[in-house]
Amino acid sequence: MHDANRKMMESSDMKIKRKIRIGIVGTGQRATAFVANLASSPDAELTGLCDTDEKRLHEFAQKYKAAGAKLTCSLEEFLSGDNVDGVVITVPDGAHREVAEKCFAAGKHCMIEKPMALTVSDCKAIVRAKLAANRILQVGFVLRFTPFYRKIKEIVDSGVLGQIMSVSASECLSVGHSISYMRRWHRKKANSGSFLMAKCSHDMDMLCWLIGSRPTRVASFGENNFFLPEKQPATHCSICPESDSCPYKFGRQDSGFVVLSEEQKANLSKYDVDLCVYNNDKDIVDNQVCILEYGSQVRATFSLQCFYPCESERFITITGSGGYLFGTFHRNHIELHFSGTGKKEVFDLNEEINSGDGHGGGDSRFLREFIECIRDGREPQSDCLAGMASTVIACAIEEARAANKVVVIPASAYEA
Repeated sequence: MHDANRKMMESSDMKIKRKIRIGIVGTGQRATAFVANLASSPDAELTGLCDTDEKRLHEFAQKYKAAGAKLTCSLEEFLSGDNVDGVVITVPDGAHREVAEKCFAAGKHCMIEKPMALTVSDCKAIVRAKLAANRILQVGFVLRFTPFYRKIKEIVDSGVLGQIMSVSASECLSVGHSISYMRRWHRKKANSGSFLMAKCSHDMDMLCWLIGSRPTRVASFGENNFFLPEKQPATHCSICPESDSCPYKFGRQDSGFVVLSEEQKANLSKYDVDLCVYNNDKDIVDNQVCILEYGSQVRATFSLQCFYPCESERFITITGSGGYLFGTFHRNHIELHFSGTGKKEVFDLNEEINSGDGHGGGDSRFLREFIECIRDGREPQSDCLAGMASTVIACAIEEARAANKVVVIPASAYEA
């Protein structure tokens, strides 16, 4: 089905000569990166913004100088007319299917923030809508577009590491980043799927991309061991007797991870913005380790951890028969050590990244490809099957963790 759709896209007369018109649905924190990159794009323009919160919508438009964009709280109104070619969907994860189906029904191309959806059935429904509309679907796996992971992909594919035996990767969140998940809507699996799905679905995609195959078996261990409800001195920071000394008080380390309207800023507790991180209204873990075996017989581990003392960081180690690779993402530093020779190569990729370009330079490159795919009528790298595969893997990992068992993933699970 995927190959047929690719041919259908390539054979259609879809090349566009003018600027590509982009609309954004959802004016939360993630939308800010897309607005900034659109503002500097010579090939696209922001023509529409949609959000159910009218105050936040207008404040967002004013703050990010989007006065020329059509503003509406109605998705139907947003999709009517021809002022939008492609839609960037940054609504909460559980609403991805509903919004995407409506966008495709209106004939729009779609970029969906990761994860593609919280369930495999929702992913399949989105794929069906995409195929029926014959439109582009790009999933928000920005790591594929970073100079750091592209260099690692180049090294792996070159064969200099020999046969790849194992991969070990981790994401270590800063304190501020960690606690933001414990009080935002992500804290409930019903909204986020799991902590790993919400935060690391693009890591799951990145591992498949680097290794060149998909997992066949997974296992996982993880719990909430620190942010326990019995530690909660009060429901909200505003009424907490320990707020002056609490390192997790809202705004002390995590205010940069949410976009608030002036109304919300003035009434933090009313909107649960300053919910205590120890609250009893969450069911996600605060630490997790995963083991994955791929169809190519490569084994991998992945770890999601909180409390990293610096800026959030990703680490990766790849062991091959001919050498060893170690990389740190935010430092943009890669080391190669070759077996038996003592030879070492070091790559510093910082010069390839513009200051302020999010996700290690991935955000601008990712958006650029979406624009180019719409203009040229071609499928993106991070397509619908990659998006569905990541959800399949995250769901299997959560099943393995919750049931304390090894979960087998058949090849058919990855078929749309």
